[in-house]
Amino acid sequence: MPLKPEDRVVMEECAAATPDDWLSVANRNALMLIDQLEEPTDRSPMKSRRIYLASSWRNPYQPKLIEAIRHAGHTVYDFHHPSPADSGFSWRDVDPEWESWSPAQYRAMLGHPTSRHGFANDWEAMERADTGVLLMPCGRSAHLEAGYFVGAGKPLYIVIYDPCEPELMYKMATQICLSERELIAALACVDFVHSFRRAAIAASTEEKQ
Repeated sequence: MPLKPEDRVVMEECAAATPDDWLSVANRNALMLIDQLEEPTDRSPMKSRRIYLASSWRNPYQPKLIEAIRHAGHTVYDFHHPSPADSGFSWRDVDPEWESWSPAQYRAMLGHPTSRHGFANDWEAMERADTGVLLMPCGRSAHLEAGYFVGAGKPLYIVIYDPCEPELMYKMATQICLSERELIAALACVDFVHSFRRAAIAASTEEKQ
């Protein structure tokens, strides 16, 4: 399909940008695209994504972001409800005294049937997903899941609403978003942005060698 004039302008802007500012160019134009869509169902310019949302059980933003992603026409895995009959994994279902485990007990309990079932749900969902989203604040498990997407070469977006401790290695992510609107905009051009970013990083690495 031939490029529209406005799409060609975006690509030319990105091609002329430095690795430090090209992403802001792509995201600004994606936000303009979102503003042009009058209804959530009018999503023909976008490709529907299969998203894995990694976060904390205690994150109050998780339900709202799940709803926003689905409203935008994407499918998203909700670890709170992996299936209609499944309310998600909890260590309390393995052992009510789980917080007092020794390292040896913890290692042993990873083999518990409930642990194996919970892990299988999340792992299979990660493998099915073509895009990862890390919603802050969250802990070790969510960051391991985010690392899977980077290692698998899949796009990873980090969503940060509140102030948090800076983390240098978040530069591995495809993009850091500061709102639901920014994330939905980024998902509208995820393939172009992800491919362009990987090429920019590769070019930057070659220059330093």
